[in-house]
Amino acid sequence: MEQKIERLKKYLTAVFIVLSILSIAFCMYGFLNGHFKTIEKFQIYVKSFGIFAPMILTMIQAMQVVLPVLPGFFGSIVGVGMFGVAGSFWCNYIGISVGSIIAFWLARKYGTLLVRKMIPMEKYQSF
Repeated sequence: MEQKIERLKKYLTAVFIVLSILSIAFCMYGFLNGHFKTIEKFQIYVKSFGIFAPMILTMIQAMQVVLPVLPGFFGSIVGVGMFGVAGSFWCNYIGISVGSIIAFWLARKYGTLLVRKMIPMEKYQSF
């Protein structure tokens, strides 16, 4: 069980690092090409990703449930600017629901052992 948890921790860390690098690349590319100067330019830039744009927001919202380091409100605010209220609602709702299912599954399968591996003991005891 310990080995499975260590592998899962390494996997989640790798996923977090890859997502962080992709996010930084996305932001740097957009900033350097002037896509963040106005909301209209930003919306055009995001819509250029086609069907992947709402999928990315949905995936980010799912990950923020599983990895509580990511701020959830940021995805909600940006989503409204990108897809409008209704589109943002569905991306956020689906993402948070999927993330909650994943978190529940991880808790059922690994229990408190996983939590103890992911956070320091002082924080675990304070929670």
